[in-house]
Amino acid sequence: HVGLLAAVQSGRLVAAGRLAGVTVRVRSPESIAARWAEVLGLEPEGTTLRLDRDQHVTFEHGDEGLAEIAVELPGGPAEPLAFGAARIVRG
Repeated sequence: HVGLLAAVQSGRLVAAGRLAGVTVRVRSPESIAARWAEVLGLEPEGTTLRLDRDQHVTFEHGDEGLAEIAVELPGGPAEPLAFGAARIVRG
């Protein structure tokens, strides 16, 4: 998205979008999700935790680390735009 890219390159802080969720790869997604749900006082939906403001944290099996950062951007791209672990979707 050209406007977003221009704002990033100019060093301006852009806050039009919102963090929708993150996906984290771990060796035992079920037990990690259950533990974090216990700590946060939530009920897990499989390996996903639903947070305030319709945000989520999802744990999936794999090499440990951040797999995805999902950002919703009003008027963003019709198809998800991905770069590295980040994904921008229309809000």
